[in-house]
Amino acid sequence: MNELKENFLNKSIEAAHQASLLVPTFNVVIAVAQSVLESGWGTSLLSTEANNLKGVKAGSSWAGETLDLPTKEQNRDGSWRTEVARWRKYPNWQAAFEDYGKLVERVYPDAAAKRGNSLQFLNGLLDNVGYKYATDLSYVDKVWNIVVQNNLLERYAKYLDAKVKRNVFVVIDSSGKETAFEIPEGYSVVQRFTPDGDKTYVHIRKG
Repeated sequence: MNELKENFLNKSIEAAHQASLLVPTFNVVIAVAQSVLESGWGTSLLSTEANNLKGVKAGSSWAGETLDLPTKEQNRDGSWRTEVARWRKYPNWQAAFEDYGKLVERVYPDAAAKRGNSLQFLNGLLDNVGYKYATDLSYVDKVWNIVVQNNLLERYAKYLDAKVKRNVFVVIDSSGKETAFEIPEGYSVVQRFTPDGDKTYVHIRKG
């Protein structure tokens, strides 16, 4: 794997994971694989100019910044057409993944419910009764091939193993039971105790 791809995967996995802690509605592995496909490993104009890694369009409800660029869409008969679309513009990659998570929750609730399984989540985006995530008839195969060819399942598992060791807060109750909480990047832990010391409340705050 060349340096461009290595850097893209490292940065996108970190951004997607942090976003998933705040908006836990999507599968990180699939979100990253979609980003590879949609952005051409982060080289597309849409990704470099708008931090839009997954080709999320700006509908009438979008109040943020936008960027107009041409895109290809596939017709039901398999033919292709080119049209100019208005795309969402983000300040950074994490913001893009957070918005993606909100989109999944709102438009693809069945996929969100299957986010624990990468392939089921991916199929859920295209099996949606209403609006399908992509018009490309081979979209599922393309995204899953990226997952397999780049060992994304194993790569994310290794990332999580290292991440939990660095950013974990463990609470031990009076019975000795341990509960681990992963702390999102940029947040700190605030502990609060009941007057009798029987219970501990753990809060996280930014900064």
